[in-house]
Amino acid sequence: MITKVMGSVVPKTAKKAAIKSGKDVAMKKFMQSEALGKVLDVAAENQTLCQSLFALGICVGPRPITNYIVTEDKKDATYANCHSISSGVVGYLWPMVFATPIALGVKKMVANPTKYFKPEMIQKFYPNVKVEESLAKDGKTIIKKIATNAEGKMLRKDGSVLCTDLEPMMVYGEKARNAFQKEHPELLVEKTGVVRSKTVYKTENGVIKLDKNGNKIGAAVQKNDLNPITEEMEIGARKEQNVQKFVNMVPDILLAPFRASLTIALIPPLLKSFGIEKRKKPDAAAQTAQIKPLNVVSQSNNITVKAANSSTFSSFKKGVA
Repeated sequence: MITKVMGSVVPKTAKKAAIKSGKDVAMKKFMQSEALGKVLDVAAENQTLCQSLFALGICVGPRPITNYIVTEDKKDATYANCHSISSGVVGYLWPMVFATPIALGVKKMVANPTKYFKPEMIQKFYPNVKVEESLAKDGKTIIKKIATNAEGKMLRKDGSVLCTDLEPMMVYGEKARNAFQKEHPELLVEKTGVVRSKTVYKTENGVIKLDKNGNKIGAAVQKNDLNPITEEMEIGARKEQNVQKFVNMVPDILLAPFRASLTIALIPPLLKSFGIEKRKKPDAAAQTAQIKPLNVVSQSNNITVKAANSSTFSSFKKGVA
């Protein structure tokens, strides 16, 4: 009895807030889950396959339903739906069979470019990469080598790992900021927590940026080694990201025309093998043959009318009553 009374006095708003809070917690756990992270990593590295999977979902689900609803002739709708499903399936199997091996091959080369490409070629793709030079045994030839860490990952000129984000150093809390700045007098910690250099300034198109008071803005420093993040490094990092995107797009770029042609060529015989064929439209010659008698009658009537008019007019001219 007490339980009922206590339950009855709980406001509905509190219940709704508790439910909403529970949903927020569940969503936060899902967004931070390791499983979702792995799925997103796979999607980022296999864009062609993910696009095909998304297209398959549309071709198998919403598109056939819409076709069947809006098309009056259900036989035509059935063929269109089978065509849609076949298109989605073939479009998904194509990258599975052809694009995936190419993507894996390209990914292998990009993972270890020093094995497959010369340093000069790597420099064109990654301007920030660190190149070490040494003399050959003859004392004249210069040998170039891409700098790598213990794990074999390529390094930038500042020593950071290539293709990683330029993450600025952040220090929060007044006490922590004061302590950090005391330890590093060459750096400045803003109230926002961003750590900036006092000697290297932030530039845009080579021009030093100024704050609202006209003071030079120091370049933010990196979290790992406290080196200033210059404009050149930012441009290089963007190029690195563009290279990664391009690498992911290579399989689709190479195979897109062939995939489209193969899909168009395969669908009709594939459907026919299941006894599904597009309904033939009436022959144009048969339609013309049906229309011709009407034209003959029409022309005959015109001639008759003309003849009658001619006869009557002639009789009138001759004075015949």
